[in-house]
Amino acid sequence: MVESVPTARQELAEYLNAWGLTALEAGAYPIAEPLFQRALALWEQELGPDHPDTATSLNNLAGLYQAQGPAHVTGSFTPVRTEADLMGSRAKIIILS
Repeated sequence: MVESVPTARQELAEYLNAWGLTALEAGAYPIAEPLFQRALALWEQELGPDHPDTATSLNNLAGLYQAQGPAHVTGSFTPVRTEADLMGSRAKIIILS
């Protein structure tokens, strides 16, 4: 199998994600959030919403929000994806409040 060469945007997304993880591990949540958000946007643009790298980026953003705890959540939750967007009719999203 021939692997494709990553684009500049894909490489940037990888770096942003790595920096986000470093900030998350250091507890620098305000720094990590925009890094993860930008990496997610780049992955979605380059590879689409169903690609594993996009899912990993979304998972890292969710891990940040989990690390911040419930005090971080304000207002009502609006999902960024629907079930159909993520996995078609096979997925179920459970939101705990």
